[in-house]
Amino acid sequence: MAILVTFASVTLVAAQPQRGEAYTEFGLLTESEAGDLEASGYPEQIAMGESEQMYFTVTNHEMETTEYVVVVQLARVAPTGEVTERTRLDSYNNRTATGDRWLQRHMVTPVLEGERLRLTYLLYRGGLPDQPTAENAYRETHIWVDVT
Repeated sequence: MAILVTFASVTLVAAQPQRGEAYTEFGLLTESEAGDLEASGYPEQIAMGESEQMYFTVTNHEMETTEYVVVVQLARVAPTGEVTERTRLDSYNNRTATGDRWLQRHMVTPVLEGERLRLTYLLYRGGLPDQPTAENAYRETHIWVDVT
C-alpha cells in the first residue's frame, strides 16, 4: 500500500504544470554605427541643449499581461550617494503581453549641467508613485554622464 501511495504522489507532482519564475527584463541599449542595438557604447558626455538617442527594452516574463511605466530622470548625486537634485526628463507607458518585448527609442535632452550626473531609468508595474525613485521602482538601471 505504501508503494502505491508513493507512486501516486510522485505521478501527481510530475503531472502538475511547472510555473516558471515571474520576472521582467529591463535594459538600456544604444545603436552602433552598423545600426545594431547593443548594451554598450553609452554616451559619457552630452552637451547642454543637445539630445542623445537611446533605447530601453522591457521583456515581460510575468506570466500575465502587464502595464509598465518607465520614468527617465537626470540626477545630481553627492559623493555620499544622496540625490541632491533630480528632474524628470520623460515617461513612457505600455501594456505588454507575457513573452513580448517592448522596445522604446527616445531622445535624452539634459536640463541639468554638471559632471557625473546619473541618468536613471525607473521601471514600474501598474501605477506610478507620486515621487518616483530608485528605491520604489520595480527595476532600475542607470548610466553616468557629464553634461557640459
